[in-house]
Amino acid sequence: MRFHGMDDKFLSIRERFNLKNSFSVIMKIHKTIFIISHSLVDIRFYFNYRKLIELEKISYEQKVFNQVYKLRRLLSYVHSQVPYYSEILNRLKLKPTDFSSISDLEKLPILTKNIIKENYDKFTPRNLSNIKYYNFSTGGSTGTPLKFRISHNDRLLSGLLTYRGWGKGGYELGNRMVFLAGSSLVKNSRNTLEKTINELSRNVKKLSAFDMGTEQMKNYLTVINSFKPRHIRGYASALFFFAKWIEETKQHVWSPASIFTTAEVLHPEMRKTIEKSFNTRVFDGYGLNDGGLSAFESVERPQLLVDTERSVMEVLDRNNCIVSNGTGRILATSLSNYAFPFIRYDTGDIGTIHTNSMGMCLEKIVGRQQEFLITPEGNNVHGEFITHILWEISGIKRFQLVQEDMETLHFYFVVDSTFDVGQLSKIDALIKGKSAFWKTKYSYVDTIKEESNSKYKFVINNLWKKR
Repeated sequence: MRFHGMDDKFLSIRERFNLKNSFSVIMKIHKTIFIISHSLVDIRFYFNYRKLIELEKISYEQKVFNQVYKLRRLLSYVHSQVPYYSEILNRLKLKPTDFSSISDLEKLPILTKNIIKENYDKFTPRNLSNIKYYNFSTGGSTGTPLKFRISHNDRLLSGLLTYRGWGKGGYELGNRMVFLAGSSLVKNSRNTLEKTINELSRNVKKLSAFDMGTEQMKNYLTVINSFKPRHIRGYASALFFFAKWIEETKQHVWSPASIFTTAEVLHPEMRKTIEKSFNTRVFDGYGLNDGGLSAFESVERPQLLVDTERSVMEVLDRNNCIVSNGTGRILATSLSNYAFPFIRYDTGDIGTIHTNSMGMCLEKIVGRQQEFLITPEGNNVHGEFITHILWEISGIKRFQLVQEDMETLHFYFVVDSTFDVGQLSKIDALIKGKSAFWKTKYSYVDTIKEESNSKYKFVINNLWKKR
């Protein structure tokens, strides 16, 4: 439910004018402090931000031309500096000049996490000592985390694209924001002083999405109602569970101008619940540190427009051919991360796209490969075929579906007193409709833990770890 601390109808015209001017001054102060704090890290921050705003206005044809130019520069670099790619290009007798379009990327093999792990040292540039970089790693939800580097320039560009992307949902530099997320979005500060300085200079409050119990959510509600953020950003699942708690406990919560979700698939039921509880609009986003992809939803377009300045997105069909319209595997080529180049990197994500004069639009993130179940007959079935029914069964507060082997689907439920076990017949019928050989198992638990990175998975297929 929306509430405000002051009702405008009781203010005189002069008071409204003074209030508006005061608000404008405060916003300018926050924006100035925000820009200064970022410029202390890199003096190019605001200049590059304004440049990115202008680049978004050019034609899609020009954007693709710029991508090809950056791609050829990258290939020239890796040919001379990165052993893994030097070997690949030499073996295939390819030169950077052989790449005159994005489709020419098909000449190169697909890069996987396993290939990187098996050849890790070969991805170290010979001139790495001359590059400023940061060490990162993936969450490791599908096995051992992948360690990689992000150059300073690539990290700066990532942040700038994020701010530009939020702008499609009304964000301006320095706007007050609350984060509800884990380590991939909320940087861990070394001490309380550092955390305080970071939050004050960037006008944010950071809340952890790990272990969201009742007392923790009460505290988060207090923070949001007192801080009154203009925007909230967080993991889709964390915001969904928080919104559901607000709705069920009939809490009064401050309504921000917009909410930005990321890091996980935003299912329609999740969007509906978040928007209802906070009485505002949700803008979804997609992004990867490993690979450099990013895409953002806007007021004008329900799809996510894919950014072109930092990376190239490819979508492959079942024959590993690039498609401009349709559903398939998402590959990423990072154009600016010279500290650890990702070229034709298999992200593990499945997406549906269409391409028009505006650019490549991500209509839907279908999910990760690990969210596909495998029938005893060997067919791949996305877990959403069953999860959409679970949203509708009364009494189920949380759920998780785990496939441990080919024959068994194990459901974990957190339920309340309104749950009727007879409703499980709907699930059994759907399961048998996909495979007569599947067996179901049900467990009732007090809680379902998030991953180590605070992300929540509705479907887990452990068979993918064995592949």
